[in-house]
Amino acid sequence: GFLTKFNFKQDLKNRNKLKNYVDLISTFNNEKEIFGIPCINIANGIDLDGAPFVEEKTSNGNSIRIISVSLMRPAHRFDRLITGLKEYYDTKTPEEPEVFFDVVGPGVGDEKERLEKITEECGLEKYVLFYGTKSGAELDELYKTSDLAISTLKGDCIEGETSSVLKAREYCARGIPFVGSVPDNAIPEGSSFFKLVKSCDEPVDIREILEYYAFVKQHPDLPIKMREFAEDHLTWEPQLKKVIDAI
Repeated sequence: GFLTKFNFKQDLKNRNKLKNYVDLISTFNNEKEIFGIPCINIANGIDLDGAPFVEEKTSNGNSIRIISVSLMRPAHRFDRLITGLKEYYDTKTPEEPEVFFDVVGPGVGDEKERLEKITEECGLEKYVLFYGTKSGAELDELYKTSDLAISTLKGDCIEGETSSVLKAREYCARGIPFVGSVPDNAIPEGSSFFKLVKSCDEPVDIREILEYYAFVKQHPDLPIKMREFAEDHLTWEPQLKKVIDAI
């Protein structure tokens, strides 16, 4: 619309004047300077009271449940996991576990409908379940049945790009190891509780995720370590301390 275009033009015209009025910019990326203004590099933070640790897990037997709790945005590329499940079930042997994908949260635009359509086309209605928005005790119960979680499966990550995904912090606080395709700016590279998969447009290799889950099962203390890491690094206190120190 005209008003939006006008506002963008005003922004383009005036953004370089910000340095005359702004001393510092806090940002989730790794830029050292924006519009000539020094940056404070911080990460997203969470309130631990809103993300209770999963004390007792519900046994899924020989099956594995993967959860995503977030807005369904096209950029998250959950379709990569769904099509990956299609390839997995097309070649699954009787000895291999059933894998379920529990999708929690609302969609942005028509993304939920698009993912539901892909699920139907792949014949995966039994294995990909859409729960809508959940919170409180209902969400806690879903987490109890979750073996792994999904952060973002963005397919066009550029070299050096990092993320600060809010849901990844919740997974960490709850003690649910997670999978994603973009490094996180607050989680050390090679962390045992964050499995990085390839950033591309191809379906996710489910067997690669199963190999990671086998590793998770061999380290039963991993959830507790995740909670401790969240307490030390992923709340707003250590992030805003960077801002206070800079000031």
